[in-house]
Amino acid sequence: MGFLEKGMNKKQIIELIGQPARDEESCLIYEKMDGRYLTTTKIHFDDKGIFNGFKDGWSETVLTAPKKGSLDWMKEKIYNKVGSSPRNYNLGPLTKEDALLIFDIFIEKTPKASDEEWNELCEVISTLAMKSYIDKRIAPSLEKRYIAQIANEEANFLIAVYFPKKKYELFKEQLQIIYKEINDLKNEGDRPSLNINNRIKIYQLPKKL
Repeated sequence: MGFLEKGMNKKQIIELIGQPARDEESCLIYEKMDGRYLTTTKIHFDDKGIFNGFKDGWSETVLTAPKKGSLDWMKEKIYNKVGSSPRNYNLGPLTKEDALLIFDIFIEKTPKASDEEWNELCEVISTLAMKSYIDKRIAPSLEKRYIAQIANEEANFLIAVYFPKKKYELFKEQLQIIYKEINDLKNEGDRPSLNINNRIKIYQLPKKL
């Protein structure tokens, strides 16, 4: 907004920077979204309709509410915090209905989620488990995804929670996946960046099963 000059009127400013979100009697209000961040800019005019410079608080950026069911929404619900950014909403505390929706989303997304997204979903479900929210419906999709790839720490935790009698069997399958990855790298002539013991440590698997 540094290209605005004192002495300009509403018409000149609108011609220069475009239509505002709102046109009030003594103020033009512009809004711009960047992801979930909304920046509101206010351009004030005097009694004669002339711009004489920006007033205090002429620009403000706030965090807007996440879409219900999104990863951001799930994280904010279970952690009840969003950092230091000002926000214009309040999601309220986690409820049983919220938890059920999160479990439904985990079941729906797990089969096709990217590795990064699945890691985040596991983190959310792990936190729910630590808050005593357990839903056995997720067990089949959790197990199927777990034995199909190298798992993250949160997934290993969930296996221990949801499969107390079967966990060591599933841990062994996970170790086999890790061994296979390392052998494949060796066969390709690449030196694994981590030896098997470090792999086990990083993924929080017991060394002795």
